[in-house]
Amino acid sequence: MRDAMAQRFSKGFFFTVMALVILSFMLFTVQIWVRALEQSDQRQAQRFKGEATRLALSSISDKSISDFANASAFYATFKLANYSSQAGAGLASSQSSDPKNPQTGEVEKAILSLMRNGTTALAPPLNYSQEEFEAYTIESWKQKMRSAAAATGFSVSFSEPYNMKISQKDAWTVGVSFEMDLNISDFENTLRQSKKLKANSSFSIVGMPDPFVHRNDMARRGVPSGLAASKQIFRNPLYRFPSDLAPKNAFNGTRGFGWFYGAVMTDYPSSPDDLEQPLSQMILVKNWDENISSYAPLFGAVVITNLPEYEYYNYTDPDTGCQFTARSETKCLNCVTRYFSSQPGCAKAPEVRNKTSSPYMATDGSAWLSRIPQVARQGLRSQRYILIDNPKETPEEALDDADHHHIWDMSAIRDASICGFYVESPLAPSFFQRMLAQAGVSSDAGSLRSDYGIESFLVGRWAGGSDDASNGGQHQRLTKLDWVFYSTYPPQTEALTPRIKGMMGCKSKDMCSSNDPNQIGVGFFRLRNEDVARYGLNLTACNVDSRFPRMAPCS
Repeated sequence: MRDAMAQRFSKGFFFTVMALVILSFMLFTVQIWVRALEQSDQRQAQRFKGEATRLALSSISDKSISDFANASAFYATFKLANYSSQAGAGLASSQSSDPKNPQTGEVEKAILSLMRNGTTALAPPLNYSQEEFEAYTIESWKQKMRSAAAATGFSVSFSEPYNMKISQKDAWTVGVSFEMDLNISDFENTLRQSKKLKANSSFSIVGMPDPFVHRNDMARRGVPSGLAASKQIFRNPLYRFPSDLAPKNAFNGTRGFGWFYGAVMTDYPSSPDDLEQPLSQMILVKNWDENISSYAPLFGAVVITNLPEYEYYNYTDPDTGCQFTARSETKCLNCVTRYFSSQPGCAKAPEVRNKTSSPYMATDGSAWLSRIPQVARQGLRSQRYILIDNPKETPEEALDDADHHHIWDMSAIRDASICGFYVESPLAPSFFQRMLAQAGVSSDAGSLRSDYGIESFLVGRWAGGSDDASNGGQHQRLTKLDWVFYSTYPPQTEALTPRIKGMMGCKSKDMCSSNDPNQIGVGFFRLRNEDVARYGLNLTACNVDSRFPRMAPCS
């Protein structure tokens, strides 16, 4: 019995020990599991912080700061251009960071200062409003980045921007760049990262206001800002340089006299509804028919698209008894009859018949007309415009002249003038230079000019036309190029500055012969001789300079 009890005790002890072992193992396993969960939570927390840090760093990237720099620099440049357009607000000249764009240091400083904190040292002051500060300054951007990082449990700090640069990259583009150091950490300071941010962007000046024109118009005419002329900088990709605006020779005629610029009409009007403007402003381009002689005086000019035909007959001069063979032109205007004789001492001058007072040209066909582009007109049908240009002013003068009968396509130069397009010119001030008080108000030798120079024409009643009352009503700025118009050049006389045929104020002999340019609507379109050459206008300018002997007179 004692053995049986001992045996049962031994089994109970074994089971107790085993239970304790199993329980200890279970507790140890639970502890390991708990520790694993704790480590997993820590790893997840660290992973979350790491992902959040990477997300924060990716959102504060070179691209994001470059995008902001673009908006900030564009707005600062726009604000400065408007500021410097006011009378007396042109910036001072100082050394620039770009030798291709001299004297624009103050422009660079002002734009960068506005970008940093919305303030400048200019007088009168130019400072951002609170709304502008929050939207466009680097300081505000940094504050917003710090607030956004704090909301996700991080601390962000930035250095001051350094290596900041704003400059023109070319005539139409402004570039901006700077660097800034970034440090980011969690609140426990257990995770830290640093990064160098690099901003690099550019924007176009197209659409920006031209401060040069507005500021100078206020000063010259003595008008308030609201009444002064304003121009925005626009370009046409087809017109990059002055030479791109040169008139194109559409056709060389064989005969004719006089000159005239106007819209083409290829047939007689069938009713008054056909007339969008008076016939006296139109050029009839048509083959000869029996009605042309009666219609020709009604038009501003006539182009006959067929060469004359000839009739021959014998003729005896009743005064001298000389016998001639006469060759008489037919199917023409200003038809010429010429006399030929083999008898010694017999000669007879040619005669002009069917005379018309309208400028006239003869061409061999009308294929040239299709090469003239059609000008689109809002609310009206498209139209072709040409300048017919002959060297002589009367049919008699033109009898023996066989040279310089041209038909010109003036579309480009007139398009640029009317629409105010700018073209590139190293003789002219750049966009940055147009914010300077000095621009365009010194002698020719001292005028600001830049590799990024741009220029346009000033056309309007306010710029030498009928509404321009400056200088006692007699406008003496003899060129339509903007930077020359507002320059104090040595005195010039009208006789030395050509007017341009086919341009504003000079579309016909009568218009171009007026003694008072202020009464010709927008005034005469004039350029200096050197600018006439740059724009390829040598053969369409009035002959006022012996260097251009082929120019025909305007009066």
